[in-house]
Amino acid sequence: MNKKPLALLLLLTLMLSPGARAFQLNISTPVPDTVSAAPKADFLLPIDDTGGKKPNPAGFRGLESYEDPTISVHITKHDINAYMGYWVAEIKIKDASQLRTAAAGGTFKSSAEIRATYLAGLVNAVFAFTGDNYVMQKNVYLLRQGALYKNDLNGTRDILLIDSAGDFHIVQDAKKGDIPAAFDGNRIINAISFGPALVINGKAQPVEYDYSIRTDELRRRIAICQSDTLTYKVIVTTGNTNSHGMTLDEFTSLVAAQGVQTAYNLDGGDSAIMVLNGRKVNEPELDNIRNLYDIIYFASAWDGQSE
Repeated sequence: MNKKPLALLLLLTLMLSPGARAFQLNISTPVPDTVSAAPKADFLLPIDDTGGKKPNPAGFRGLESYEDPTISVHITKHDINAYMGYWVAEIKIKDASQLRTAAAGGTFKSSAEIRATYLAGLVNAVFAFTGDNYVMQKNVYLLRQGALYKNDLNGTRDILLIDSAGDFHIVQDAKKGDIPAAFDGNRIINAISFGPALVINGKAQPVEYDYSIRTDELRRRIAICQSDTLTYKVIVTTGNTNSHGMTLDEFTSLVAAQGVQTAYNLDGGDSAIMVLNGRKVNEPELDNIRNLYDIIYFASAWDGQSE
């Protein structure tokens, strides 16, 4: 048999196999320099679509915490009443490159979707959570891990920008041309396009219009927040369409009370998930782990030796 057809058949088999995604996510994926600001050269992790260092198994304490010399994660659950509660994850990292994004298909050109717990494992996430459902969104600024894939902004979305220092910036009602290449010399590395902004400069933001996310309905809500330099919080509530949840106004008040400087709403409902060590943290008793297009995650940069 001719060796070339055999090799092609083997390649197609690998691409269609369940392990193909893992292979794609762990190879080095060069990304174009899509903005004019010079990239930072001394990140602990590369700014590309690869994952983090493998977490130290001894660093995990159940569904409550993880710690190594480059990252700490502490999760607490808070009860409001017998039917309603929320989780707060507090994360501190050593380097901005440890705050990362990943797509289910290994690239943000893909429309693949897989379980969030599985995707978190593929990229060695210490702690992961829902992204912005980028495949289903319109009027977005899709900049991930330094590569720009789409810009069809029309003034209807608040955009969260994360720069090379790990700092959050929000451009409200963003239009084409509104997104800067950098803030104070720090290049924009990731842009999240769900929203809206919940807290800016420590102040809760009013919900001025529907934003197409059922703002007045009781829903499970989730937000990513920055509280200090390289220090973040992720907050998720209980609740879905069949039980108790929060309106966006109620959720904004809850998040603003957590002492954060910037907070941004992410995709809620059954998409709202926290994952620690590959396991669902929020309402783990509910078998509602939805397939997602993307996640945001925090990774370890520890090599297991030096600090």
